[in-house]
Amino acid sequence: MKALTGDIVKGWDGWMSFSSKNSNGVGSIYGVKRKACTLEGYAWGSDVVGWVSFSSKNCDPDGDGKSNGVGFCPATGIPIPKYGVTLDNEICDNNPPVATIACSSTTPQCTGYTNSPGLLNFNLSMTDPDDNLKTCEVLIDGNVKPAIPCNTTTLDATQYGAGSHSIQIRVTDEGGLSYTTLPTSFTIRQDIQPSFVCSLDGTNFKACGQLKVLTGMRVYFKDTSLPSTGGNIITRNWQFVGGSPTTLSGPVVYTKFIGEGPHNITLTVIEASGTNGRVGSSLLSLIVAKNPVFKEVAPE
Repeated sequence: MKALTGDIVKGWDGWMSFSSKNSNGVGSIYGVKRKACTLEGYAWGSDVVGWVSFSSKNCDPDGDGKSNGVGFCPATGIPIPKYGVTLDNEICDNNPPVATIACSSTTPQCTGYTNSPGLLNFNLSMTDPDDNLKTCEVLIDGNVKPAIPCNTTTLDATQYGAGSHSIQIRVTDEGGLSYTTLPTSFTIRQDIQPSFVCSLDGTNFKACGQLKVLTGMRVYFKDTSLPSTGGNIITRNWQFVGGSPTTLSGPVVYTKFIGEGPHNITLTVIEASGTNGRVGSSLLSLIVAKNPVFKEVAPE
């Protein structure tokens, strides 16, 4: 390599280091990396040549034609002409990326539930032989979702909503080569949805917060839970903090609250194990006011 001095023939012999691992004389971490058939990064060309940039992307990664002001780059906003180094096709062999996807669910037929993140996961592997992955995408039912980091190894499938779906992974490298996995089918069932309403007469039920409950009053509770897809609720257990009684079972129950203040009410619903066997709980804090005490006063 020659360091030029205005004459293309004259100059000084020199060397160029493509990685800071090759030299201890600079003190900065640098290197040149191949992206498909192009080169990016910096090389150090000894004290004569200095820093050598192999791509305008070093200072203009977003391609807007202006410097980002990082590292050895000009100040932020300074125009950056587009340039780069491309390898000859005879010495550049771009290999396509690869990807795999596998259902990790222990449930039958790759099945999950809407309210149970982590129950249905997919194990991912996304690699490129040339270490030049550019984008990694998820396709649900053939529709492209927001890109995911290419180092993602686990994907929670419950985020894609209830229903029967197919999932694919598409990876693309810097050279434009891509690979898409075959569709993998999975099902997200609507999970059990526990809920209940309240009443002061056992007939007119409404949202519990709409009732004015006083100490000593009988308060009725009615289960309005929805089972999971294909499920069947068979057990309804109630817990009343400060209630009398404190525990009950059944679709409609009642209790009384002796003390005033907020009282926690918990309904736990359980499905038959022969269907889905799902369990869900609903917690609500009911405000109970003190029942006024009237004192008879004789007229004067």
